[in-house]
Amino acid sequence: MNTLYIKTRPLLHYSVLFLATTTLPCTVYSASSLEPVIITASRIDQETRTLPSNTTIITADDIKKSTARTIQELLSQQAGIRARHLYGNNAARASIDIRGFGATATSNTLILLDGRRLNDIDLSAVDLSAIPLHNIERIEIIRGGGSVLYGDGAVGGTINIITKRHGKSGTRGQVAIAGGSFNSREINAGIDYISGDFSVNLAAQSLASDGYRIHNNYRQNNFQADLRQMMEKGEIFLKLGVDEQDLQLPGVRTVDPNIPLDQLNNDRRGSSSLNDYADRSGYFFTLGTTRYLNDDTELVVDLGYRYKNDTAFLSGAFFSSNVDTELSNWSLTPRIKMQNNWLGVPGTLTTGLDFYDSLYKSNRAQTPNTTNQPIHLLKLTQTSVALYAQQILKPQKHYRYNIGVRVQNVKTNAIDRFDATAPGASAFDSQAPGGDNSDTEKGMELGVSYDLNAATTIYAGYNRAFRIATVDETFATFPGAFKFLQPQTSNNIEFGVKYATNKLTAQSGVYYMRLKNEIQFNPVTFSNINLDPTRRYGIEVSAQYQLIPDLKLDANVTLMRSQFRGGAFTGNAVPLVPSKTATLSALWNIRPYMLLTTTVNYVGEKRFDNDQSNTFAKIPSYKTVDMKLTGKLHNWRIAAQVKNIFNEKYFEYGVRSTFTAGRYNAYPLPEREFVISLEKQF
Repeated sequence: MNTLYIKTRPLLHYSVLFLATTTLPCTVYSASSLEPVIITASRIDQETRTLPSNTTIITADDIKKSTARTIQELLSQQAGIRARHLYGNNAARASIDIRGFGATATSNTLILLDGRRLNDIDLSAVDLSAIPLHNIERIEIIRGGGSVLYGDGAVGGTINIITKRHGKSGTRGQVAIAGGSFNSREINAGIDYISGDFSVNLAAQSLASDGYRIHNNYRQNNFQADLRQMMEKGEIFLKLGVDEQDLQLPGVRTVDPNIPLDQLNNDRRGSSSLNDYADRSGYFFTLGTTRYLNDDTELVVDLGYRYKNDTAFLSGAFFSSNVDTELSNWSLTPRIKMQNNWLGVPGTLTTGLDFYDSLYKSNRAQTPNTTNQPIHLLKLTQTSVALYAQQILKPQKHYRYNIGVRVQNVKTNAIDRFDATAPGASAFDSQAPGGDNSDTEKGMELGVSYDLNAATTIYAGYNRAFRIATVDETFATFPGAFKFLQPQTSNNIEFGVKYATNKLTAQSGVYYMRLKNEIQFNPVTFSNINLDPTRRYGIEVSAQYQLIPDLKLDANVTLMRSQFRGGAFTGNAVPLVPSKTATLSALWNIRPYMLLTTTVNYVGEKRFDNDQSNTFAKIPSYKTVDMKLTGKLHNWRIAAQVKNIFNEKYFEYGVRSTFTAGRYNAYPLPEREFVISLEKQF
């Protein structure tokens, strides 16, 4: 493994051990319910009800009550969002899809941590398992294009994960352990210390599991810290984190009726390889300051650095591949927010600059033993500079208007070094000629919301979103070449209604997205291409209803279509996008100290990956039922959980063969699971 991985492993283990064994005497802190307001870390300071988009806020209390055990699972229970799992092993390498982008979901859903981008310039999914679930204060979900405030990649939607901040003075802590099926083990610990104007929040997590399938062991360790010093007119903050993950890859289960072969049903938990693995390690830090220049103006300046190392080995009957990739990123994102008057109309202006400088180095060899003589050694640099401004106007008490624009330039330089004498080098392979590319794109938004009455708000909006091809999408393996694709653009409209009373909260949104130059992989040419024009449209409905004082219902339904609107596949469905999804949760307070949560998830059928022609069978629909019983006594909390109670056999990802009719590969997901957890607050 790499040097960073070796250095960070002891630090992570000691961090978890220290936090778990530190007992701090103090009074119990009980967090109160949070108001539904998007906070500064997301560049928006506005009640969610008034935003001209379909928005959702998930609080720390919602997380505790939910049957979800991972961020991905929690997000999948929301309208219009699906997580695509390959293994189900603590959602390792799972991707998040908002509004139906299928195979390229990761590149079209922007994920932020405390307002800062987690999406990298490669194709790898954001590692949400590196964020301790117990350290999350809230999750903000803004569906639809968000390129004005957040830039490249905010096409289907934006998810902002806000970690816990300082609260009351004093010291608080918590430690939790959990265990369950497949020899799963987990320990979480956290400390929150506040003294005067200084505060520290520390969170650590360690997870391990043998996995549902053979050769699917999983290890994950995470540590995060947040230090803040309040000042007379603002604060200085430092955030940092370290994470590591080891994951064995069990490979696919193949179904081929021509042989016949049916590993999916006859050997569901088996492995196609006992040698494959994918390891990841990394760290980040953010140093910044918030200054209140006057009563109406706030300035935020933060400097960030993020590093990750991905190492993966894949073996096969005819080839093997070892990829060792390092990616580093510097960022500077100053911004200012002020109360202003524009043409005599009161409002709020948010404007800023985003600067990102990334370095990508990838060593591509035949095996781990030949990394000193790689077949390809890629080096790509990417610099992104953007200016943006968003104006919110409030001409009357019940009206609000949003106007925004962004201009972003992305420059990429690519170099490949090819060694024809390297072990495993193909006679058909070659060195990719170096290249430079520059793209300039614009994001725009127009929106309006209107309060019909004290309970009801209607909204309508238009936005233009875009994404730039990742470095992985730029490089084609056979033959070696850098292919700079056209930026993907999307013109979107949506309208909806939001309703809120003491007993019932509901919202419904209808959207239409018109895309050009969508970027996807072509399995025939083994390269990425700009697709013919596509579109997405759908309706998302969600509601929470307090049926009786001790019983609350939470439900959502999504109907969506992702289609080609031009070319040879006009009218066909985009693969991997279910047309129907639904979730129903019931939260029953059996006693003041006991809560029973039951969640039913339904996902409709969808096309296999690589089935743009829509001529293959579909990935079947499925329904799962999860249940969790939580009890609380003084400072103790215990929970017993059963996932997939009825033992549903299902999979979320499958790909049809390009060359053999009727053949496909799939990744089966776990059947029934049991989990028990114990938490102590100090």
